[in-house]
Amino acid sequence: MKKYVFIMLLLIGFAACSKKNDPDARPPKDLPVWLQVRITEMQKDPKSKGAVIEKYYWNNAVYYNIRLIYMSCMLCELRDADGTAFDKTLMADFAAHHQRIGTVWTFE
Repeated sequence: MKKYVFIMLLLIGFAACSKKNDPDARPPKDLPVWLQVRITEMQKDPKSKGAVIEKYYWNNAVYYNIRLIYMSCMLCELRDADGTAFDKTLMADFAAHHQRIGTVWTFE
């Protein structure tokens, strides 16, 4: 019986600590302005549910990838810090030498 009570308390604790994105939350200020605008637009679009924005470092520059769950490719929307689309002819080198910094934003 103690085992079941412990498991229930554990599950309640996990549920209480889970963090959901507030649809009215402002994007982090340390992100480029174009990405803050894109996040604000995505918050209004129900198709963006489950999307993830990741930050990468490659060739002495920072890149952001917006990954939507309904897209079939991993790096479909890869952009540099200025918001310029990534040159796909360099994708092989990027894939071989990039460093993933982390997740910047997720849409629950």
